[in-house]
Amino acid sequence: MSGKTYQHAVFCIPGDSHQHKAEPGGSVVVEKLVYEVGEVFSVETVLMAWNSADDLQVGMPYLKNVRAKLIVTAQFKGEKINAFTYKAKKNQRKRWGHRQRYTRLNVLAIEEC
Repeated sequence: MSGKTYQHAVFCIPGDSHQHKAEPGGSVVVEKLVYEVGEVFSVETVLMAWNSADDLQVGMPYLKNVRAKLIVTAQFKGEKINAFTYKAKKNQRKRWGHRQRYTRLNVLAIEEC
């Protein structure tokens, strides 16, 4: 079974607390990673992989010998979030903002290794 490829997968990226569903050629947006644009890396924390409903592979907790090959296509900032708080009649005001940084990843392949 070496070299088998899958059309869909659910995987976790180390350092990120979310699960991502993707397919080869698709893209995933995650919180900022330390990789440079154009850098290729593999993720071996694949939870599920399948081609069709009768070909579903589920890991306990991860699938052994299955990896998702990803490439970093962009590093960007999300929308600005502004917040404001105050206390009435006390002349106490505070304003702040936040802008999350994200990384866009393209899925090159989901394969057995």
